[in-house]
Amino acid sequence: MDIGAFIDRWKDARGGVERANYQMFLSEFCEALDLPRPDPASADTASND
Repeated sequence: MDIGAFIDRWKDARGGVERANYQMFLSEFCEALDLPRPDPASADTASND
């Protein structure tokens, strides 16, 4: 997904459902910026970002 498609997809999103959408938003944001997705948290909390 390029940044223009990302903006078009999310520009009309409205508040009230942030918790329902934040994971999908961040995942697609990383993809649009061509960045790696964050690593999952592990049991070793000292290693978590």
